[in-house]
Amino acid sequence: MSATNIYASTEIKAVAFDLGGVVFSAGKEVAKQSWERRGYDSTLIRQLLISAESMQLRTGKMDDDTFWNVFFKKNVPDTYDVDLIKKLWYDGYVADLDIQMVIQSLRANGIKVVAFSGNISSRIDYLENKYNIRRFFDEEVYSFDYGYTKPDDRFVEALIQKVFPKAPKDKLADYGKHIFYIDDNPKDAEPALKYNIPTFIYQRGNIEPLRKKFDELGINVRASFMSLPIK
Repeated sequence: MSATNIYASTEIKAVAFDLGGVVFSAGKEVAKQSWERRGYDSTLIRQLLISAESMQLRTGKMDDDTFWNVFFKKNVPDTYDVDLIKKLWYDGYVADLDIQMVIQSLRANGIKVVAFSGNISSRIDYLENKYNIRRFFDEEVYSFDYGYTKPDDRFVEALIQKVFPKAPKDKLADYGKHIFYIDDNPKDAEPALKYNIPTFIYQRGNIEPLRKKFDELGINVRASFMSLPIK
């Protein structure tokens, strides 16, 4: 099916993917066991990683060094190896090969693929060094570049304007319907609905409902492609 036919039947011109929990496993959930094996309080660590200060880090309002070496160290026992905690968290991002195949199929069909993530600059650098992830995306929208993160409406507006740079500010919802957005968190996905963006809540390891959703949209992601593993 040509890209022209796809657009005519679905109006979807771009698919936006969350990273943690979709393109990759949810890092905190994977790292939890590694932290606990070392005797660290995973509940405390998680609280710090979703704190107001962590939101400042994600939105580029606090730098990496201040977050880890000042804020984080001040709030954990002296015996905790903060560098190791950070590394185990970043290592918890494991590529989802089912989603990787979907991304390849979309790009082969001429659909733009967008990374849309409330994330940390140093973690994106880590993922790029480890997996070369940027080769999979046509566009990238990260919270630290915009000063907003999920579930802020303004972050959704940044996504629409990244995909459609000429979209008028008062017409963003007219353009939003051309983007399909996949996340693992209903709360984070909810603001997109205000802009007519169709959303899908993905459960890692359960790819078939997502494939069926693409079938409904008239987009074929079932074709057999030779996998290009993220290495």
